[in-house]
Amino acid sequence: ARFKIHMNKNLAKLARIRRAIKKDRRVGPLVAALSQGSVNSSYKSTSYKGRVTLDMIPALAQRSFPLCMQHMYEKLMENSHMRYSGRQT
Repeated sequence: ARFKIHMNKNLAKLARIRRAIKKDRRVGPLVAALSQGSVNSSYKSTSYKGRVTLDMIPALAQRSFPLCMQHMYEKLMENSHMRYSGRQT
């Protein structure tokens, strides 16, 4: 019973906030874009036909890797080694 009351109260609060955000010209489009999966247009998945070769990886890393993987790839190229703790950052 307490959970249901708490949930109803917070859903009503969320509905009020959502209406206010939709009316805001600056924030509304940003929030609407979140449901599309990505706000940043520079991160695009590109499909390649055929094989990915070793010489294609640097360009793919820059263009297609998520930021966390880009960082790991840069550190791997700098040090020629990936420390175990470096994989968990």
